Amino acid sequence: MKRTTRLIAAMLCIMLAFGCLAPASAAAAKLLQTGGSFYLTASTATATIIEPVRVDYAHGQTVKEALQASGHTFSGIESGFITAIDGVRGNFVRFYDYDESTGECGYDLDAAASDITAIGFAENEVASKEMIALITLMGDFSYSANGVLNYPAAKTAYADALRGLRNANAEQAQVLFSALDSAMRDYAAYLEGDKYDVVFNVTQNGITIENPVITITDAYGNASIYSGTTAQAYAGVSTYSVSDGGHNRIEGRVTVSPDAESGEYSASAIDAALPYGEWFGDIIFHADSGALEKLYEREQDYGTHTATYKVEDTNHGNVYMYLTRGADLPSDSVKTYACYVDINGRDNSDGSVPANNKGWESRYTVLTNLWEKNSMTERSFDIEARYYVGEQTQIQSFEINLERIPTLADLQVFGSGTRLPIEFAPLTGEYSLTTVAESVVISPFPVLSDYRILVNGNDTQREVVLKGIGESTAVDVTVEYNVNAEENITRTFSYTLNITRLQATDVNVIIPAGTEAEIVNAAGGVIQPLVCGEVVDGVYVNTYALTPGEEYDCIATKNRYFHTSARFTAAEGTDFTVSEPESTDKLTAVGAYTARNVGNANTRVYPLDRDFVSAEHEYMFTVSDANSSFFMKATCNDDAYEIHALYDKQTTIASTNGVPMDKLIDSTVESAAGAVACGQFVASNCGYANTMTLRLTKTVDSVEYYQEYTFVARRALSLGTLSAKTQANGIVNDIVLRDENGSIVKYDRDRADYYATIALSIPEVIISASFKSTASETAPNKGGYYLLVSGERFDDPSNVSVSLDSALSSEDITVTICHEDDASVQSTYTLHLAKTAPTPVRFVTEPADAITFVISNSTSLSVPKNEDGTYSLIPGESYAYTVTKAGFAGIHESNYIPVQSDEVIEINAVLTAAEPNPNLDPNLDAQWPTFRANRFNNGVVDYPIPTIANDSVLYWATQFGSGYGSNACSCPIIVDDFLYVYAGTNIYKIDKTSGEALVTKSMAASSSFAINSPTYADGMIFVGLSNGRIQAFDAVTLDSLWLFTDSNGGQPNCPIVYHDGYIYTGFWKSETGDASFVCVSATDEDPDVSNETKHASWRYVSKGGFYWAGAYVCDEFVLIDTDDGESGYTDGHARIVSLNPTSGSVLGSITLPHPGDARSSVTFVPDDENGTSSAGTAYFTTKGGYFYAVHVEADGSFTEGSLSFVKLFNYADDPSNPAMSTCTPTVYNGRAYVGVSGTSQFGAYSGHNITVIDLESMSIAYTVRTKGYPQTSGVLTTAYAGDDAYAGDDDTVYVYFFDNFTPGMLRVIADRPGQTEPSAVVQEEYQGTTYDCAPVLFTPDGAQAQYAICSPIIDADGTIYFKNDSAYLMAVGSVVDRIEIAKLPDKTVYTIGETFDPTGMQVLAHYANGTVRDITAYAVYSTAPLTSDDNMFIISHPSLMYQNRDGVPGTEYHAPDGVINLVINAAQPTFTVTYTVNGEFYAEQTYAAGDAVNAPEYNPEEGFVFFGWDVPETMPAENITIDAALMLRGDANGSGSLDTADSLLMLRIALGIIPANETERIICDMDGDGAITSIDALLVFRKAMGIE
Repeated sequence: MKRTTRLIAAMLCIMLAFGCLAPASAAAAKLLQTGGSFYLTASTATATIIEPVRVDYAHGQTVKEALQASGHTFSGIESGFITAIDGVRGNFVRFYDYDESTGECGYDLDAAASDITAIGFAENEVASKEMIALITLMGDFSYSANGVLNYPAAKTAYADALRGLRNANAEQAQVLFSALDSAMRDYAAYLEGDKYDVVFNVTQNGITIENPVITITDAYGNASIYSGTTAQAYAGVSTYSVSDGGHNRIEGRVTVSPDAESGEYSASAIDAALPYGEWFGDIIFHADSGALEKLYEREQDYGTHTATYKVEDTNHGNVYMYLTRGADLPSDSVKTYACYVDINGRDNSDGSVPANNKGWESRYTVLTNLWEKNSMTERSFDIEARYYVGEQTQIQSFEINLERIPTLADLQVFGSGTRLPIEFAPLTGEYSLTTVAESVVISPFPVLSDYRILVNGNDTQREVVLKGIGESTAVDVTVEYNVNAEENITRTFSYTLNITRLQATDVNVIIPAGTEAEIVNAAGGVIQPLVCGEVVDGVYVNTYALTPGEEYDCIATKNRYFHTSARFTAAEGTDFTVSEPESTDKLTAVGAYTARNVGNANTRVYPLDRDFVSAEHEYMFTVSDANSSFFMKATCNDDAYEIHALYDKQTTIASTNGVPMDKLIDSTVESAAGAVACGQFVASNCGYANTMTLRLTKTVDSVEYYQEYTFVARRALSLGTLSAKTQANGIVNDIVLRDENGSIVKYDRDRADYYATIALSIPEVIISASFKSTASETAPNKGGYYLLVSGERFDDPSNVSVSLDSALSSEDITVTICHEDDASVQSTYTLHLAKTAPTPVRFVTEPADAITFVISNSTSLSVPKNEDGTYSLIPGESYAYTVTKAGFAGIHESNYIPVQSDEVIEINAVLTAAEPNPNLDPNLDAQWPTFRANRFNNGVVDYPIPTIANDSVLYWATQFGSGYGSNACSCPIIVDDFLYVYAGTNIYKIDKTSGEALVTKSMAASSSFAINSPTYADGMIFVGLSNGRIQAFDAVTLDSLWLFTDSNGGQPNCPIVYHDGYIYTGFWKSETGDASFVCVSATDEDPDVSNETKHASWRYVSKGGFYWAGAYVCDEFVLIDTDDGESGYTDGHARIVSLNPTSGSVLGSITLPHPGDARSSVTFVPDDENGTSSAGTAYFTTKGGYFYAVHVEADGSFTEGSLSFVKLFNYADDPSNPAMSTCTPTVYNGRAYVGVSGTSQFGAYSGHNITVIDLESMSIAYTVRTKGYPQTSGVLTTAYAGDDAYAGDDDTVYVYFFDNFTPGMLRVIADRPGQTEPSAVVQEEYQGTTYDCAPVLFTPDGAQAQYAICSPIIDADGTIYFKNDSAYLMAVGSVVDRIEIAKLPDKTVYTIGETFDPTGMQVLAHYANGTVRDITAYAVYSTAPLTSDDNMFIISHPSLMYQNRDGVPGTEYHAPDGVINLVINAAQPTFTVTYTVNGEFYAEQTYAAGDAVNAPEYNPEEGFVFFGWDVPETMPAENITIDAALMLRGDANGSGSLDTADSLLMLRIALGIIPANETERIICDMDGDGAITSIDALLVFRKAMGIE
């Protein structure tokens, strides 16, 4: 049955139209004149500063006063000229409600706030009544609470309106208003629309539940609650929750859809089995990880499923939870979640985050960031146990209430001015103590200052009069804190002191003359004597009134440093005699060292302030502030004494700092034993002193005799770093520091003097230093440093400018490091500057536009060119210069030393044109020549890449190299229809159809991690190699051409970019190390040398270097982003830099506002559509979790104020694990596509995602999860735009990304402008949690499954080529639709037994994506002898491997075959010819009768004669055997060997005594003259005799 809610929805619609859903509208407030609100918005020309927000005002306030009280800042508002809003500067105009009488908008800030409904600030002229109406409607939208904020059309209209606030005129504002108003009305109509019945069959433990509580939540967050078994839902997908009205519920999704035949909407009935019984056992909260010892007091009620815990105020926000399983827990796979949002905004209830699952019975489960440190915040939340059953989730919850206990940090009690012993613990509530005083004073120290402390109910009176002697007085000390004043909820904690007053016992203490004594109770309180006696017979007696039965310590002192200590118990009539201290000095030697092994040459001695003398007991050690090691040795002249080092720890951790330490010093100065470690006596990078007491002690008859020596470790101060630069005319250069001998040095804390030579004209020097540490609120013993530079104090040492006197030929700059600790030892460093007039040097080059590059050999830094084209070089310094131009042989001078000259020295540099390398073919077709598809670093193609898994298949996989280290396979490129990769020390040219390596050549070295592709240009392949190298190869032969090495070295972690004869790339050494970005001429300057040395045309150096930072290069500028120069990615700030492409000079530089390395190539989108404009927008990402855009002018400068950004999202908001991205953006049609890391870079499903960004609004359109981090870059195809079979929309594109997580899945998303959610997702389960993820196109399987750091490359056929950490290079493309035999082979008629001959055949493969390829050379067919069954002869596609078939990875794929119809004739009878030699089998042939017979070849060994086979011309119809003779030459008698009988027989033939037959004439002619002579006989005779 269909039901409607038209009345309610109509009311909502009316309320929405009139803004009634926003409380306290400005119009109502104006009528009531009791205060109200108006809307405020502010924007610059390029960005929104404040979206429309409500500003409340009090009755009578002006607009200005309301703005000042709004929480936003308006710089200059008092003067009326606002220059910055919330810190963003701009040239703002303001406007508010339209005045019909004047025809203008108001702007007077002194007007009554009640007179306006909205006020806007903008840089463009946008004021109009239409704009005011738009702002008001946008405000109403933002404060709506009916789910319209989640309505896509309204969200899009609002985003459009938000952009319009910056520049829309009245007409445009009206259009934007209408769009938002229409969307809001459409949503109101949706709310007014029909709902449809959903029937639930609810059971619990098999029993039907008649009245469950059902909540239906629609797609926009609107929840409706129903009682009973029937609920209602809108058409589409909604979520439901069915509960028993208590703590058991089940959740899932319901779909209301039309019937295929009737069109009637309905939903299937839902079976809902609720949880039952007890899933939870004991829920224990405790204080310490791993230990169930300190348990928080709890009240756990299983009936109501509530539990309350009392957590003390000293807890800093983390509590541990131990959950035990209940008796009815249905499965061990039930997961548990703490459903709270922490103080950082992290939602711990999110089941899609694996770390949120708290598990069972773990003593290490912690709930973090519940409240701020030093707060009394209380928390209430549910613990949920979730059981995932199919598409439903059963949930049982337990309400947790964490109440806070206000406590005291300390509680002290004083009687008669003396502190009484009490072993106080903050959570111990009752104490018993005794005193002889008549009253006590209570001194409480609360943990938080805003507690109320009551002593016996009084919050002001602290003194308590005790009852009589022998009686006990109870003193109640109560700590109160009001956690909710409105509800008067107060938390308390009470301490009870049971104080018994006793009659004092008089004790006489007998003290030797010359000795002082103190009586100290257990609390450390010093007891004052009742009577101080006079010295009589060498002693004096003091009388003390003490508490009977209490122990006291008597500390006696003589001559300040000598002591005894003894303990006694007070009793009536007791006299106590003080033991006189021994006053002979016992310590004879002491030493402090940097290491245990004192004899080691590297161990230093910490010096004393003077020579040690036993009789002097106070000294100072000087310890460098850089050191933290401290070792002691000490010698005592009395073996009865031990030496103890007593000190408080000095650390930078609050919990360990100040902890008392006692170290036994049992190593004498004279012994060879190692010194004793005094751990944490001094903190490193600390300027604060610490004090150590050496106590020499022995115990005799329970009396401790001891004497003390005090040592203060004062700190010798030093700097962390120190450097200097010159600054003139905006050009900054490093100063080379030298020692007194002229050798180049760097800052050393032990070196006080530094020398440098600078140009006389330099007006100022910049001193750059860093302190050892800076002050921290949470870390003690840090900071306190300051600097004196030439006597002037600087608290920030990083950029101190010192003006120079041009009249002086030399100047000294002193830099003194100081500290607020007066005991510290200052250090002064002096920079001695010698000034000299620089020599101007000009290079006169031919060609005139050749690039000159000069570096200082002492700094390895480049020397900038002056505006007049000269270089200012210091006479006597060594420089290197390079003159280069593409197409010419460069000139390099490695040691140029200029002489002193006031005149310009000209260096003539005439370049010779390089001989063209005749082997290079610069016209090869480069389908994918480098990292990205085009020179703009964009990944947009129009190739028909498969879009679904069933249409995709792995063609081949070939392994090149191994793993992901220096032997890894690189990413591929496509040139001349071949693939190119490198691996280890080899470079490969590969057939892209078969994956076979056609050419393999060696490289000069490996390429670190092979994380980049080669680059092709001008017939050459360029590869970045380890240690800052680039090698060039002939693209056809892979022969080496040249090798470049950068002096800074580093890993080749950036793509190589080619432009106009030059290549550009960067290197990386470490997070904080300097590394180079270089420009190198690509010219093969000497074709005859295969490893010629190349030099950089210029070099730009940056701290942190360049990692995955591919440049965009055009004729006017080079854009490159940098690392941030700091360790990690949450501290330093990266930059985007624009450089001159022919000089490397800086055209512009922007330091990014957020921390994190910039590790993506720069994607550039020109301002014009055809890509000819030099001006455009650059896009890039950072590891700090931001996507950036900045506009670049045609001259390479950055457009002021154009930097904008989007904070990326990884389903969390953890500053320590931001949504980092190293993905080069793929940009198309106003959208950008990037891969984003989750909270764990290598953790599955930790928030990794593909993010789609709307560039017009610079906001995230939507994200879609992935298993692994899509760390590389996506490829987008437009091939199917407008194809109804694919998308049905002209603007739909497909974007492809790899997961960098095994198995390295390739995913694809479909997108179009305006889309705000994924068009399709697949559900993937991991550790019991299901995630909606981007669809998978292909999954590597088996040996190919591995992490994937490779951006896919595509050929025109839509085939995807890539590698992963398995080192397999792979090709994935479209499945085969059919095989066409385009041309038949020349021969199609065969006889059985013949083999197939493909000559003349052409085979075409037709693929599912519509492409066709000639695969003739790769076609597969049988080479076996043909049979009568081969008349339909199969021609197959070359071997294809596997695919994701119907969601199953690794499914074997079989392509359809082609068929050739052959004629196979029956075979004729055949007969065999057997060939023998001297009767031994040699060969066999088969012929049909009548066939011509051809005898096989036979090659006799040397010295033998073969007489051949006598074969018939044609084969007879029978089998035959033919024998041939093989004889030894000279063997006349046929014996098989040569002997004298053979020579005699040959002589008889030669003399004509006997005739010779034909065989003998051949055998016996030894010299080959055609006759048998005596010479032949002689030759045989000599052989027979072994003579020859």
